[in-house]
Amino acid sequence: MLSAARAIVLVSVPWSPWPRKSRDVLAALESTQEQWFTDASVEFFDLWPERDDELKRWYESLFANSAPRFQLHGHGYGPLWWLSEGKVLECLTEPYVFSLEALQQRSAAFFHGI
Repeated sequence: MLSAARAIVLVSVPWSPWPRKSRDVLAALESTQEQWFTDASVEFFDLWPERDDELKRWYESLFANSAPRFQLHGHGYGPLWWLSEGKVLECLTEPYVFSLEALQQRSAAFFHGI
């Protein structure tokens, strides 16, 4: 995930039902990626920071360094992150409230020129 030139990451937590909705969004973006971004490949990840102590420390460090610009934790709502080589380009707390087309356009814009 951190070495991918372009990645979309879902942040999942076991105590919230909302990441399931975001997982559907992530799957739709992945299955249509060749339609909305033909320049290069995009990698897709489902991140569970609470499942591993080392991963949780990394996640908390990233969050501490990114606040207040990004709400990386998403309050359990299953946020999506757009990354380029480990750098967070953008974060969207509740991606399932947007249309697939809007998320496709947003994703292509974030990755344009990378």
